[in-house]
Amino acid sequence: MLPTDIDAKMVEQEMNIGFDCQRFPSSVDWNEINQFRDDLLTKQTGEQIEHSLETLNDSEGKSKGLFALEKIKEFEGLLKSKDWELMKKLKHSTAEKLKVEGKPVIVKAEGVVPFSPIDWISFTTNPKTIPLFNENFVSEEIIKNYHPNFSLVLRKLKGKMGVKGRDFLMIRTTIFRKDGSVMVLHASTEDPSIITEPPRVRGSMHISAIRAIPMGKDKSKVLTMTQIDPNGSVIGLIKKKLSTMQSENIEMQLKQFLKKTKRKIQAR
Repeated sequence: MLPTDIDAKMVEQEMNIGFDCQRFPSSVDWNEINQFRDDLLTKQTGEQIEHSLETLNDSEGKSKGLFALEKIKEFEGLLKSKDWELMKKLKHSTAEKLKVEGKPVIVKAEGVVPFSPIDWISFTTNPKTIPLFNENFVSEEIIKNYHPNFSLVLRKLKGKMGVKGRDFLMIRTTIFRKDGSVMVLHASTEDPSIITEPPRVRGSMHISAIRAIPMGKDKSKVLTMTQIDPNGSVIGLIKKKLSTMQSENIEMQLKQFLKKTKRKIQAR
């Protein structure tokens, strides 16, 4: 089980990043977190997700599965680009950006964390814990499951600084590799039956991925990649702030993970 005791002073000494943790919820339902982790572990089928996405039966699932395959290939291709530019170096991660003509900038962050891939992915993609490091997060609802590792989801975010709240209708796929790495990838899709509730605006998540690669016991190399267009009327200052938040993803997630787990998740 995840430990519930918190040594805040130790965390502050270990993670001198400068974020205000008081903005975030302090209560955590550890039973729900552990259940999410267990559920994620049961989805390790041993087969490549690409095979599953290609063999989905219903037409809607197959169409979205092929779209997911395109996004996986796009992610791998973006990693190989030579045009990444350094944004900032933080204490535990480095952030880079990739400019795409006519589209929002892509932000990538990389770092090393003292947790296994499954523990890190469980914490950073669980709707119950996302509010710990994303104060704008409201919910992520599963609209339809096509496969244990592949779903249609609706994510809702709060509005801020005069900007209306957003929602994102996305495919979500969990990818397990033979090297022990785990990745969760989101990308916006369309479904006319899933409408946006005013005053929210439907945003476009061109790609959002979190990948954790094992580097020994309880240690992982983590990479996040995000390309998001909030759509609607959003001033440049807000878009710049959004990119800054994306570049600090790993730092914020790591600080909150250490704060809530007292640095180490117990072996199960």
